[in-house]
Amino acid sequence: MHHDSPSASRTHVLVLLKAMDVLQLLSEGDEFRLRDVATTLGLSKATCHRILGTLVFGGLVEQTSRGHYRAAAYAGRGVETLHTDDHMLRSTSRDAMAELRSATDENVFLFSHRDGRAHCLEVLDGRFASDITVRAGGTLPMHLGAAPRVMLAGLSDREIWDYQSARELLDTSSELSVATVYADVARTRRTGVVISCGEVDYKGMSIGAPIVDTSGCTIGAISVGTLTAATSPERVAELVPWVVRAAEQASAAVEPPAA
Repeated sequence: MHHDSPSASRTHVLVLLKAMDVLQLLSEGDEFRLRDVATTLGLSKATCHRILGTLVFGGLVEQTSRGHYRAAAYAGRGVETLHTDDHMLRSTSRDAMAELRSATDENVFLFSHRDGRAHCLEVLDGRFASDITVRAGGTLPMHLGAAPRVMLAGLSDREIWDYQSARELLDTSSELSVATVYADVARTRRTGVVISCGEVDYKGMSIGAPIVDTSGCTIGAISVGTLTAATSPERVAELVPWVVRAAEQASAAVEPPAA
């Protein structure tokens, strides 16, 4: 479908109309190569690449390990199952989050992960609530921020390789090299915690720890967020065990899957 007429350009944002065409094409449920999407819709490869990259970043489209594209709803599990899993994680983490917020008076976050993104499920406001960058319903790349990075470390080596391959193809704004991300994964696997400074918001810092299910798989993460300027090294040392304890409490509340 073409939207390049003068009347269309006066009343609509053309790139949004083109993005809608891309989503409509991908909603058929098949995987598409970049050149196939561009050819089918009459777009240049450069324009198509920018649109697809933005849609992937926003969680509406996925890029497979082969570099193909598909609508996010067709990846892995269905939307209904994902919502059920998120509801379970919220339920099992509620007490741990409340205790963490009460003990620290910091902003407390709950994240899950799917489709190569970290999804913020819930936020409990702390003393710097007005400075929160990510709210419930928001998403982050898996390699930026304490909760996303701790979940990335919980993936299998193959899943991390697939994520890194997609990240390189998308040419995200992050300047982190592949080697840096792998080194961070190795360090996180040793320590079980991530301390992040200025990655998501230049003013903020966060501390995250993983939530694991009964099989040991990382299914989410709990983190606290605060302002870097208001946090001393001593305060960080106080917060780390509180975050780890909350994540362990949430993990202990996860029920084994039904037989």
